[in-house]
Amino acid sequence: MIELLLCESIVNLGRVGDKVSVSDGYARNYLLPYGKAVDVTPENLVIFEKKRKEYEKKEADILEQAKVLAKAVEAVDLVFSEKVLEDDESRLYGSVGGVDIVQQFVKQGVDVKKNQVNIGVGVIKTVGTFECSIALHSEVVVKKIVTVEALVQD
Repeated sequence: MIELLLCESIVNLGRVGDKVSVSDGYARNYLLPYGKAVDVTPENLVIFEKKRKEYEKKEADILEQAKVLAKAVEAVDLVFSEKVLEDDESRLYGSVGGVDIVQQFVKQGVDVKKNQVNIGVGVIKTVGTFECSIALHSEVVVKKIVTVEALVQD
């Protein structure tokens, strides 16, 4: 485990300025190279305090963009018509997953990423309604209902 100082809020980890302990791999492969965190050293603490207002303004801008995007996400209906098995009309021939949900948003002009979509059941394999969450920011999470219907074939 390594201790880092966050330069931006990370979902399920912390907010700007928080000291967090994360695995070496997470720090080395994601947080440090993308500038999302810095090592906790006396020099970095001084630099961070000088740049705190800049980090907080950047974070406020990101939060505002997330709130605007949340309104667009709320306006999208997630309805899928999928093929079902012949012997069991409640089970899907395939499945509906995060990629399918993202494609539905993209078709309607809403920019959502796959890593922001969380379907509690993993992938949907049956007909019905399911709840998923779209985490646009650590403070902005939108709950959406995904409806999966059997595809009516003529």
